[in-house]
Amino acid sequence: MSHVQIRRRPLTSPSLRIQLVTPTSTGRHHPRRDSRGTRSLGAVLIGTVVTGLFITLCEWCAYNWWFRSAWQAAFAAVDGAPRGMLTFAVANIFIGLFAILLYRWMVERTESAWRAMVVSGFITAFIFWVTPTIAIAVMGLLPTPLLAVAPVLGLVAGGGGTILGAWLYGLLTRDEKLRPPAASADTPGWHSPR
Repeated sequence: MSHVQIRRRPLTSPSLRIQLVTPTSTGRHHPRRDSRGTRSLGAVLIGTVVTGLFITLCEWCAYNWWFRSAWQAAFAAVDGAPRGMLTFAVANIFIGLFAILLYRWMVERTESAWRAMVVSGFITAFIFWVTPTIAIAVMGLLPTPLLAVAPVLGLVAGGGGTILGAWLYGLLTRDEKLRPPAASADTPGWHSPR
């Protein structure tokens, strides 16, 4: 299968040149299937699991230690008991997959891997904690003070898990955007050793 590359000439010439490039003629492969492909898939899987486990650990600590009595009282008011945490643990793995794929997509389009980590963490927390909390609050199923904790927990668990998993993904793929720029004599705060 051949790929089509469109190369623009300098701005003085508005014409386009279309060149058919086959993988055998140039030795290049599809950009997403380069030699990093296997390493990238492994990094996505490891980042996903780390993110999901971090989220699960944060939620387990919050709901079983800090808010256990309020959580049980809220469910007793609706004639039930909090069950199904295993379901949330599995769901958190999928949240981790979403977060790592979102980071991977964002880091290709931004200059800073750190900015992509933070923004993808906020997006993940908003989608999976803030939005459902608003829906539950509107339905009046749980007390509002208990629900007010969920967005904060989402920022800590979802945002922190995304940053941790994305950082690990970047280390495993040896992403150059994670490294700070080299200091030079022109860099403010740089002092030459004497």
